[in-house]
Amino acid sequence: MAQPTAQLEIDFLPARYREQHRKRTLNLWRVIVVSMATALLVVGAGHQWSIRWQMQWELQAAHERYESQRAVSDQLGKLQESLHAAESRAQLLTFLDHPWPQSQLLSAALAPVPADMQVTSLHMVHEAVVPSAAESALPAVDPLAGTPEVEESPWVNDLRTLQKECGAMQVCLIIEGTVVSAAEVQAYLRGVRESQLIAGAEMQALETDAEGTTRFRVRLRIRPGLGIPGGPAVTVDAPLAKAGNP
Repeated sequence: MAQPTAQLEIDFLPARYREQHRKRTLNLWRVIVVSMATALLVVGAGHQWSIRWQMQWELQAAHERYESQRAVSDQLGKLQESLHAAESRAQLLTFLDHPWPQSQLLSAALAPVPADMQVTSLHMVHEAVVPSAAESALPAVDPLAGTPEVEESPWVNDLRTLQKECGAMQVCLIIEGTVVSAAEVQAYLRGVRESQLIAGAEMQALETDAEGTTRFRVRLRIRPGLGIPGGPAVTVDAPLAKAGNP
C-alpha cells in the first residue's frame, strides 16, 4: 500500500515581508489596546463628572435648605424678641391696673357690718411695710429675671421699679364707729376676714364714754394687688387684671 506523500509549504516571500506583516499586526494590537484604554478613560472621566455634578447639585440643594432654615431661625428670633417685648409691656400695663377698685373695697369692708354696728368714719392709709427678721435674711428674688432681651426691656425696668415702690407700702382701711357690744365687733371681724380682698383685720380700740356709747376702731389690711409680694402674680390673662379705680 502506497504511503501518502507529505506536502511541503514553500514560502517564496522574502523575510522582510514577513517582518513587515508582523509589525503591522503588532501595531494593530497596539492601536486596539490604546483605543480600549482611551475608551475606559473616557468612560471613567464621564462617570467621575457625573458623580461630581451630582455632588454639586446635592451641595447646592443643601445650601438652599440651610439658607431657608437660617431665614426661618432669624424670623423666629425676631418673633421671640417681639413676644418678649409685648409680654413685658402687657405685664407693666397689667400692673398699673393693680389697685383694687374702691367700690369692691368698700363692699368688702361694709358688707359684714351687723345691724347694731354703726360706721361713722372710714378712710384709707398707706403704711410702710417693715419686713421681719426672717424675711430680711432671705436673698432678694427677682421674678422678672429671664432672658437678656427681657432684662434689657424698659418695660421690665419700669415694672420692677413700681413693684419695689408699691411693695414697700401696705394699704389699710381704718374704720371707726359705735356699737352696742364688743360681741358685735368680734362678729364683724370674723365676717370681714372671709373676704378675699382682706388680708387681716384687728380691733385697735374699744371704749365706752361717759354717756354709755361704745366706740370702736378697726384696722383692715388690704391684700396686695397684682404683682406685689403677697398678691396675685402679674399675668396677661389674670382674672383680676382689669381691677382699677372706677
